[in-house]
Amino acid sequence: MGNWQRKTLLQASSTQNNDFYLYRYLATEGFLPGYNFPRLPLMAYVPGNSDGKTQRYIQRPRFLAISEFGPQSLVYHEGRAFRVDRALLKEAGDRPDGLLTTQSRAICKMCGAGHPGEHPEKCHVCGAKLGGAILVHNLYRIENVGTRPAERITSNDEDRKRQGFDLQTTFSFENASFKSQQTITDADGEIVTLDFAQAAWISRINKGLRRRKDKDKVGFFINPKSGVWLGERKENGEAGEENRPEILRQLIVPLVEDRKNALLLRFPQRWIADLGHDNRRTLTTIQHALARGIEAVFQLEEGEILVEPTPSTEERNALLFYESAEGGAGALAQLVGEPDGLIRVAKKAIEIMHYDPASFAAARTDSSKLAELGDPECVAGCYRCVLSYFNQPDHEYIDRRDGNALSFLLRLAHADKLSAESFSSLSGKTDSLVPPDNSPLIVDGVSFSNVWRKARLIVIEEGEIDEELRARLVAKGIRVLERPNDPAAHAAFEAEISALLGG
Repeated sequence: MGNWQRKTLLQASSTQNNDFYLYRYLATEGFLPGYNFPRLPLMAYVPGNSDGKTQRYIQRPRFLAISEFGPQSLVYHEGRAFRVDRALLKEAGDRPDGLLTTQSRAICKMCGAGHPGEHPEKCHVCGAKLGGAILVHNLYRIENVGTRPAERITSNDEDRKRQGFDLQTTFSFENASFKSQQTITDADGEIVTLDFAQAAWISRINKGLRRRKDKDKVGFFINPKSGVWLGERKENGEAGEENRPEILRQLIVPLVEDRKNALLLRFPQRWIADLGHDNRRTLTTIQHALARGIEAVFQLEEGEILVEPTPSTEERNALLFYESAEGGAGALAQLVGEPDGLIRVAKKAIEIMHYDPASFAAARTDSSKLAELGDPECVAGCYRCVLSYFNQPDHEYIDRRDGNALSFLLRLAHADKLSAESFSSLSGKTDSLVPPDNSPLIVDGVSFSNVWRKARLIVIEEGEIDEELRARLVAKGIRVLERPNDPAAHAAFEAEISALLGG
């Protein structure tokens, strides 16, 4: 940490609304366990004038900052332009050879799940073999970045800003506090499989400029001692830090991570194969229609639920929904906890795309029978239906009239079967939930085995105790939850338990 950072921390208390204050920094870095502060956003240090009075941090959410604060990007602040020229390293060159410690990840080609280090034979989410997994090496987590004033802005900078970075989002459900899986079917077979995880690890990787010539070459060169981003070595030997032979160089792939509630929606492979190679329009329309449906059904603001295709925008085998808000809105847990949650979302999505709900039944087997809702004056899409600020890169592929997308949503809207399996149960099938205490709790001669004393929580079966005993337990400050008999409600119930236990 530099002197200017220490000064910012120590003087932060003088500014009442400053987000970068001492106790929050210490809490998020693990020095104050038990303080439930939200994770700090990624920050870019902007130098001030010679008097040092105008220096400050610009904050962005981590998943936005990985591109906006990417290597050599331009940041505009108070009428001035600044170039992101370095990463602020926690432990510069911590290896014996002076390089940064990096990690590797194997990304499943079928669903996009990430597997750090020595990956297993099969994907922990979809079960696909990982022999042909996408391997990404030299991953390094970026915490904060530094900038310097940009002396001039070139056409190359404008092209970089227009085309942006090649980003890939991956996830891991292995250490999630709660997991469940559901398969939705109808008379024609499987429609979709839902994998829900509470507090899953979501990672976003910056693989390089989107306009780079060699797509197989990923990452950026960095000085592992100073954190300064280095360009490619120039063959003509022009002066520059990247051409000085004594400068240590290392190729890294920037990475940001966070824990979020996530839902993976997996399409049947046979159905994707039937769509053919030209399926991007269909899958993109489904992706954003369902996102708008979730926002409408659960009354969320635009952007509270984000969705990305996995494993990539070219191979859309699945859709990853995750809650962008700190702590999550709980909408995804509610969606999988309700037997008709996704069915209601599908119906609302079709209605949002300007189709009359009264025509849904007639169009169940023939999407061409859908009737327009009034006169929407909308062709492929508009900002009143599927288009939004958040999906602008996909606007050319969104088409509310796409027959395959409408047929899929209609099947989902009329689905009649739901099979659900919870991977964290009170009977101890897995270790996803914090296990109950080893010794039972005995109250008034009644023994309770599913008890968490620290959380003052007891879980019972429906009808296990009478109201009088329940009242005595509540009077003692003990929370009593009844496990529902309906298996379809177990996912939401156990998600509630996990939240109470601090999962």
